[in-house]
Amino acid sequence: MARTIDLFDMPDDDLDRRRANALSCARGYPSGCTNRAAEIRNASIPSDPMAGQSERVRQFCTYRSFDITCNSDNAWGCAMLGQAFRLGEGVEADPDEARSKYRLACALHPGPERERTEYAPCRFARNGLAAMGEPLDATD
Repeated sequence: MARTIDLFDMPDDDLDRRRANALSCARGYPSGCTNRAAEIRNASIPSDPMAGQSERVRQFCTYRSFDITCNSDNAWGCAMLGQAFRLGEGVEADPDEARSKYRLACALHPGPERERTEYAPCRFARNGLAAMGEPLDATD
């Protein structure tokens, strides 16, 4: 359901999509957890129950979600976990862990990315590595 809402360009503040991602996560689908955590991290809306939480709580929640999904071999979870380690969001900044998670994201979803989006997980991970001064092909 959440993916259908995404595909039909529903608004970013669509609480139904957030609920569908949360339900998907609760039912054990890693992509639902990754998407729900990304919503919490990237686009807070007043009607979202997580909006009332402190920044520290939101960051820890997203970090834990990305950690769980990366451990389930979800490429997006690993890419986002790399970012959490790079920026110190919900966890102490750790450049070595960031590099490791970014590289794992590319190993899980290496490309060439067939997705027609700039947000494919390995491309996102490569951009994170570049922000750290790593060569873009440092994912091998």
